[in-house]
This record gives sequence, structure tokens and C-alpha cells, in this order.
Amino acid sequence: MKKENLKNLESISLDEVREYIKANNPLDFDKMIISPSEIVHRTDFIFVNYTGQFLTRTALAVQFPMFGNVKDNFQEFTGGVSKHGEKAVIKSKHIFKELEAKSIKPQTDTSSNQGDLEYPISVSNNVVDSSQPTYFLASKTTSWTCECCSGKQYIKCDDFDCNGKHNWQCDGCAGKGQIVCNKCSGVGRYDCNNCNGSNKVSCSNCGGDGRVGDGVGSKIARSAQDGRQKDKFFQEKSCGTCSGKGRVNCASCNNGKVSCNKCSASGKVTCNKCSGYKSITCKKCYGDKERYGKIDCPECKATGELAKISFVETAIDIKNIQRIVSKRNDLKNVSPESLMRFAKKNESQVNILKNFNDVHIKEYDELVAGYIEDLQIENGFKLNGFVNRLTDEELYFQIIPCVQIEYRHMITNTLHNATILNYFESPELILDKSAENEKSDSKDKMKGVSKFFGKLFKTSSFKKKEDRKREIKLMIMLAKVDGKIEDQEKLFLATEISGISEFTVSEKKDFFNLMDALSLPELQKIDVVFYSDEAFQSVLSKLESLAGKDGEIERSEKEFIEKVKTINLEFVKPKK
Repeated sequence: MKKENLKNLESISLDEVREYIKANNPLDFDKMIISPSEIVHRTDFIFVNYTGQFLTRTALAVQFPMFGNVKDNFQEFTGGVSKHGEKAVIKSKHIFKELEAKSIKPQTDTSSNQGDLEYPISVSNNVVDSSQPTYFLASKTTSWTCECCSGKQYIKCDDFDCNGKHNWQCDGCAGKGQIVCNKCSGVGRYDCNNCNGSNKVSCSNCGGDGRVGDGVGSKIARSAQDGRQKDKFFQEKSCGTCSGKGRVNCASCNNGKVSCNKCSASGKVTCNKCSGYKSITCKKCYGDKERYGKIDCPECKATGELAKISFVETAIDIKNIQRIVSKRNDLKNVSPESLMRFAKKNESQVNILKNFNDVHIKEYDELVAGYIEDLQIENGFKLNGFVNRLTDEELYFQIIPCVQIEYRHMITNTLHNATILNYFESPELILDKSAENEKSDSKDKMKGVSKFFGKLFKTSSFKKKEDRKREIKLMIMLAKVDGKIEDQEKLFLATEISGISEFTVSEKKDFFNLMDALSLPELQKIDVVFYSDEAFQSVLSKLESLAGKDGEIERSEKEFIEKVKTINLEFVKPKK
């Protein structure tokens, strides 16, 4: 363990915590009442910078047709166990690039076993090589004649209509090239759509009733004369266009029929199936003499031979993890993540594990051993086997001691926490400022309204509160007048003040600002003139008691009390 970590494990006492706060934040320390029996809560956080190198072996297999250029490259893998042994290093991966160009990629070898993965890890200078050789398994690497085509490269066309014929008479037209027109059913003519084959249509001159002059006027005249039409103007006449028949010959057809435009009145159309060629030629199979009616074997891609290479690839990966850890956290409002700013992320790591071949060196510091094992479990790392197997670990760790105490605020009489982060190196003090950062709310506004009317009507409660405010200010000023506030004085003040909840936020801030002041303001009339002499005498008594709490009354304290008396006498008329 480094010296800095040994230093960070040293004990931290309450007195040391008090002295640190007093030296680094004296103004706030003056407002803090820390019990002599206060417990120092401590948590030693640890920054862990961990790097794990791990290895994974994968058994793969690629099966492929023996293409010409691929067959040449495959010669490297032939010869079996007698030539290569059970496993041999693949010297060139050119064959895999050729196959990938043909969209043939290796797949997981489901027939593999543990023994396929067992061979030495490549190491140089006692360090695992980042690039590991790929081994092929000679006993599982082989080639064979295609069973689908029996090595002949081609098979009979598998098109249902062709079935190896390649060319055959069209069964759609029985080899005639034409079929009966389905529009005219082979007649060449069909009924006229205008007259429905009757050759007659309604006369457009008379509207189909054979008469003219039979309009509205004629009908009225006929009605007025008892059905007789003596008025020549409205006399009905027989239609001359249709000779009173109401129908005429259709002008769109010939005796009710029209010629078929689909077959040009021939009754025959070209066969769609053979396009009029009377026979069909298969587009899928070959038509030459040697391969007539055949297609390429889909299994071996017309090579007549297949091959398989079984091999094992080894991948080396590295994972770096940086985090803050602790066995437990006893501190309020302190999260591990918030301590990352103290972490020395660039410090060099040391090797704590070497685990390859016959080398098994493990040097875990007992302080962080449990955390390392947690990281291994979290990431699925293993010390054995060939999946996520750790081969190397490096670590840097830094102890970040943090302490926390509880204190009572001298003025508000409320409990708060003081926390020191990274105590021994670049410590940071965090104080709970909630008591002094109170914001105005509806209750505070009501206090302000009450104060306004109390001041307006000079109520007894208003006077009492104003006297108490002067009393608190004078006690604070006296405690600060000699430049230091002793613990006895703090306890006296806390007892006498016992809280300031009745005051507004603005009035509370006046107290806090007075405590934080580096120099005291000059005493004014408003500071020492009370609404009653009894109240003033009571305050004088408390001031004298406060001055003697540290064992002796300092000169500055005596002068302050005398000044309070003098100013009070100057502005308060003595009773007769």
C-alpha cells in the first residue's frame, strides 16, 4: 500500500475536527456548539481505477462451394491431422476474404467442445499479445463431393412446367400460336351496345311515340273540345321521320352487330403464354447440348465439391472502470459520485494479476480485494475457461477519508451537520447553512404585519420583542468584543437566546450578519435604550455573567459594558 493511503487511514479525533473548522472557518465556528461527547462519523471512500484484460475464444465453422480461386487457397488446410496435428495456426486469412466477398461468413460451430478451445495463449515478454493467432481444427476441416448433384455440378431444371424439357409445345394454344378471342367468342362480331343487337333505336324527332304536334297546347285544346281537335293550330300529325312507328334503324351497327376490335373481326388473338411462338423455352435452365434442361446445383454452386473449415478465434478486450466505493456510508448528504472531484484519475496503475498458460500471479491488497471481486462478478469476468477469462489486471486505488459531526447552532438552537471531505489531502469543509438561508414565506409575512401594527400601537408584545432583540445583539457583541468566543460563552448564549423563531427572516439575518462581522459596529442609542428599566437591568446582569464565563473579565469586555451603561444614561431620564 502506498504511503499516501497509509496516511489516509490514520485516526481522526473530535479535537482535530474542531481545530480544522476553527482554523478554516472561524466565523461559522463561533456559531457552533459542539458537544465534547460528539461522535465523529467517518467513512473511508475508495477511488478505484481498475483495468481488466480478458480473453474470449469462439469456435466457428464456414462451409462453402469449392470455387476455383477458393479451392486454390484451401490447399493450405488439406492433409488432416497427420500433416497438421489436431490444431494448426492459420497463416493466411485470404480465403475468408474471398468467401466474404461472396457473402459467405463463418457461423458458430455448434459441434465444438471444450477441447477445441484448449491451446496456449500467445505471450511476448510475459505480456499477453493483443492479437492472438487463429487456429484451425484439422480433424474437422474437410472437403467432399456434392451429394445434391453427385459432383456433376448441374441438376435437372426444378421448374414445374419445364422439368428438364427446356423447350416444349405451348399447352395454352396447342401449338397454334393463337387462341379464341374471349371478347367475341371467336365469331368476330358481337351485339351493338347502342341498340342491344335489335338494329332499332327510338326516333329522336317524335320521342318514340310516332306523333308530332302533341305538345301541351294540343292536349289543352283536345280537353276543351271533348276530345275533338277542331283547332288546326293544335292539330296532331303522324311523324314523318319514323312514319309514325316511333323507331328507326340504328346507325352504329350493321343489322345489330359490330366488328370485334380486339381480334380485328378474325375471332382469334395471339396466345399470351407463348407470345405466338407456339412453343415455350425455359428461361431458368441451359439450352446447350451438354447442359440441356439443367440448372446450376444450388448446393455447390456448380462446383461439384464442398468444403468446411473449423477454426477458433481469440479476441482480447480491455475494460477500464473508475468509481468511488465504500463498504457503507455513514454520512448524510454525501454520495460517492460527489467525491469524484478528489479522485486522482491519471495516477499510474500497478499490475495485480497475471493469469495465462502456467502463470497465475494474484496480488490483491486486502483493503480492495472485495471490490475487485465485485467488479469481476459485475462484468462476468472469470479466472478459468476461455470466455471472459481475465488474463491481466491493473489497479490504482486512493482512500478518501470523510468525517461528519453534528453541532447545535448557537443562535437558532437547531441541529446541523459539519462535513469534511478528503480530510488529509486538499480537504473541503461543507456546512449545513439551512438555518441561515431561510427564505421569506407566508408565516414570515404575518410576523412582519404583526410587527407593523405592534409598532404602530406600541403593544406590550412589540416592546417585549424589541427589547429581546436588543438583548441578543448586545450579548453577541460582548461575546465578540475580545476577538474570540469561548465554548462557555457559546453555551451561555445558546441558553439565553434559546432560539429566534419569533423573529422575521430579515431580523434573523441581522443576528447572523452581526456574528459574521469582522469588526463590531458602534453602539447606538437604539441598541441600548430599552422600553423598561427592568429589562435593561436584566440585560446588564446577563452581560456581566457572560463576560465572566471564560474565567476572567477582559478589559475590552469591561469597557463594552461601561459604554452600554453610559449611552443608556445619556438617553434615558432617571425616575424621580
